[in-house]
Formats: sequence, C-alpha cells, structure tokens
Amino acid sequence: MLLPALGKVKKTAHQASCLSNLKQYGLFLQMYNNDNDGTYLPAMVPYSACTRKYLLWLDFARETKLFGKAEPDINSNVSYKFALCPEAPKDRGNRCFVFTASGNSCSALIYTDYSYNRGLGPTGNLSGVTTWSTTNQFLKEGQKNPYLSKTVWVMDSWKQRINSSSKYVTGSIFYSHDESKDKVDFGLLYYAHGRSSNVLFLDGHVGAETGLYACSDDSKLYLWKTDSIVFRQD
Repeated sequence: MLLPALGKVKKTAHQASCLSNLKQYGLFLQMYNNDNDGTYLPAMVPYSACTRKYLLWLDFARETKLFGKAEPDINSNVSYKFALCPEAPKDRGNRCFVFTASGNSCSALIYTDYSYNRGLGPTGNLSGVTTWSTTNQFLKEGQKNPYLSKTVWVMDSWKQRINSSSKYVTGSIFYSHDESKDKVDFGLLYYAHGRSSNVLFLDGHVGAETGLYACSDDSKLYLWKTDSIVFRQD
C-alpha cells in the first residue's frame, strides 16, 4: 500500500527539483541580459566562428562556456544539470538534446530536457540560409512588452520531444501571445509532470502550468511571433 504513495512523493519531489532548475536557468539567462545591455539571449545566436555563422542557444553556451563548463554525460556528450528534468528518461534512446547542425564547426550535441522560445530573435533558417526571419531584431528588456509574465522563456517539454522528431532537432519552440484568447490546455502530449509542465517566463517567475496563452487560429501554443516582434521600443 505504501508503494503508490512513495511514487507520488517521488514525482512531487522531481517536479519541485525541476522548478528549481528552471529558476537557476533563469538566473543564468538574466546574467546574460545584464552583460549585454538588456538583450535576451537569442534562440539562434550569430557566431562568426562557425561555418553557418550561428549556434543554437545552448550549443552557444556550451561552446563559449556562457553558463560555465558543461559536465560530462553519456556517449561522450555533455549537459548542464540545471537544464535536465529529474522526471525525464535517462536512457540513451530517449534523451533530448540540442545540436545546431552537422558539418557546422564549433557545434556539438548537448543534452537538455527543456525547450527555448525560438521567438527570442533574430532567428535564422535551420537549413543554413543566413537570412534572419526577424530582420536582425533582438529582443531587449526595455522593449514595451506588456506580457512578460505570460511569455515563455524556457519550458519543460521532454515528454512531447521524445514522442516526436523534435528531440533530434533544435529543442526550440515557436510561441506568440494574444491577450484576447484564453489559455490552451497542453494535453497529455506536453504534460511532463502529471497534469502540468513547468515553465520559466520572461519576467523570471516559474510555475507548473496546465496550459499557455495562444494566438493562432489552430490553437497551437505560440507565445511569441517570430516574424514580427510587436512590442519593440518605438
């Protein structure tokens, strides 16, 4: 009779640890903002030392030691402990990761269970095209975005990723926000912890969410538009 109760306690502890990880993640990201005139770390960071002239955010952090030196992980790869969810599978076949591109000098695989808001531009074409879909606009803290507390920064999305090809691609997510719409339920695909997933928002707070605000007609969870950053400073 104790086994179900112990299992529930373990899952609760995992979710609390995951929230703590995301809070630490947010502190590292805020340090980047502070060191870069309030500019948010882009999901795709321009980086001239690479063949494709950019690295995905966590690949960039690994290469430049932005969050310190990444720690050894399985298969001779690396990870940051704060970017791993305790509830996520640890076996080789179900590990989620970020990897910019094969043949891209400086790029290497790094494990993470969390996805990053790809709308934190500028964002480029993953096929290697060097144009930026946000015409080189960088999101900054000083821009007039009234939805900081509703806009995703990092999300615990491992459950969705291990059930799709996205675990092998970028680990990024497309999000936008429309105040006129209500929260959209994640559904079972996204529930990383029971009936919720943990989220770090742009204002720095973290929470266990059952859904997020959406702005697309098909009710997908877009919490930031990548093609037009609406709340930029005039």
